[in-house]
Amino acid sequence: MKRGYTLLELTVSMAILAVIVPVALRLMFTADRALGPGEAQATATGGQAQLLEDLARDTNSASSVSVKDGWLTVSSAGLRIVYSWVPQQGATVRTVMTPGGETRAYPGVRASFAIQGRLVRAEVQGSAGGLKTAFAMRNL
Repeated sequence: MKRGYTLLELTVSMAILAVIVPVALRLMFTADRALGPGEAQATATGGQAQLLEDLARDTNSASSVSVKDGWLTVSSAGLRIVYSWVPQQGATVRTVMTPGGETRAYPGVRASFAIQGRLVRAEVQGSAGGLKTAFAMRNL
């Protein structure tokens, strides 16, 4: 009755592991390096998309909009929302100005705003690139 492994079996299995482990580690580190920049760009693009989605929702229901010192203030039905650049965070921040209001940061995304008639023009810059767009204010 055989109760263990022979020295030859252990030597062969260690030789196989000595070949497989370095190859597997190299593949894992190569994949990690390849995905790193893509992850950062996806995060930045996601932040820009979320900012534009929130801005569209807020301006569509706005009863008044103003821009002062680079800050966009959107008001509707007793609700006031401010979009501002916060250098300490390196982010554009959306703040709902009510007690217990929500604050949402868009890291690495810098937005600037201008009003032209019934349009809110937004220029969004981030590590994923920049874009310009406009939102129509329906309730004005």
